This record gives sequence, C-alpha cells and structure tokens, in this order.
Amino acid sequence: MISVKLLREVTKLKVGGDTLSLVLLLKKQGELSEFELAEQLKEDVNSIRNKLYRLQQLNLISYKKSKDATKGWYVYFWRLAPESFRYVHKEMVESELQEEEAKLIVEKRERNYRCKNGCVSMSSDEALDAHFSCPQCGEVLTIIDNSKGIAQLEKRIAKLKKSIDKLS
Repeated sequence: MISVKLLREVTKLKVGGDTLSLVLLLKKQGELSEFELAEQLKEDVNSIRNKLYRLQQLNLISYKKSKDATKGWYVYFWRLAPESFRYVHKEMVESELQEEEAKLIVEKRERNYRCKNGCVSMSSDEALDAHFSCPQCGEVLTIIDNSKGIAQLEKRIAKLKKSIDKLS
C-alpha cells in the first residue's frame, strides 16, 4: 500500500498540484475510466485526459483498454502504478542528497567574509580583491563561522541517506 503523503509529494513536485485530486481518487477507487473520473471530479473529459497523459509520461499510472460492446469504441481504464511512485520518490530523494552533498563541499571549501557593521558579505576572492576591507564603510572584513551550517548540512545528508536506505 502506498501512502497518501508519498502520492502528494511526488504528484505535486513532478506533475503538478492540479492532478492531485485525480491521483487520490484513483487510490481510493482503484481502476476508473476517464469518463468516470471526469464525472466524479466534475471536470470535462479533455481536462482529465490531459492530466492522465501527464501522469502517464512518468509512468505513474497505467491503463487497460476495453472495447465498448454497444458503441464499438475503446474505453481506457486507468489505475495507479505504486511502484513507479516509489521509484520517482527515491529519485527525488537521491537528487536532493546530491544537491546537499555539493553544498557541503562548497561550505567546507569556501571561506566567506563579512563586514563587522553588516554592510557586505563576500567570498574569499572578492575579499582579496577588496583588500579585506569593506567597500562601503572601510571596516576590516572578518571570516564568517560556517560550522553551524556545515553541521546542519551533515545532519540533513545523514537523514536523506537513512531515507534512501528505507526506500531500497
């Protein structure tokens, strides 16, 4: 069983919040045709199809088609693909982990400087160009202690790694 929280997060970030009601309805009712979805969500069929196709592009839903006995048209019955939601969610967490690790490398490598009066904050290259004095007030620039930021990033990275382990 896939959690509503995971469905919400993946749907909002990857497909758009406008598809969330459709996804939650499919979770609740299982398999529905685009006409049933349109009727229950009180939207036109073309709008529903647009949302379904956006979800299908990421393989978050699947369908089976059946021929209507009376009209001879094909009717598509849509359902969620829970494993795809889990896979996309794991990719999102892994991407976030990579971003946080890159930030950590920068934070550990870079030294930033700040004016005592709070006028400016700048990188070590910029501080060197300014001869380590504030271009606005002339005060000497001091190194910014980023140890708290580094500690927060390390905690966040550990949390993301733990989350990825749970998803695997």
